[in-house]
Amino acid sequence: MPVTGLHCPIAAHGYSRTHRPDLEQVELGLLVTPDGLPVTHEVFPGNTADKQTVPQILERLKQEFSVEQCVFVGDRGMVTQKNIELLKEAGFPYIVGYHKRGRVVSQQIREQHQDLRQFSSIQDNLWYSSRRRF
Repeated sequence: MPVTGLHCPIAAHGYSRTHRPDLEQVELGLLVTPDGLPVTHEVFPGNTADKQTVPQILERLKQEFSVEQCVFVGDRGMVTQKNIELLKEAGFPYIVGYHKRGRVVSQQIREQHQDLRQFSSIQDNLWYSSRRRF
């Protein structure tokens, strides 16, 4: 969630979701309950890529909140091989958007879903598949 303003030491030019690259911004991450109620937040410099926030957030969940079980939800900008490995190590199930044709993701899809017919189409260029580990 980008926030813009003046006189903030961590404000920086970064990817603008509001299409205003001329403005400096900060990035705000929220930790919410299953009902969507905010628990805490984390503020990052405006030029921080989403994928860079995941390791810090996972560490904070473990150290500060002693979270043993949660479902991590993230968009395609948060998906890296390292972040997926960190989620697996933490034992957290995850819901993430994948670039279907991405190199790393394609490998995972081939390994975990040998039969690509398991994917269902929601609309053009949007497919889903589910898998339970429990």
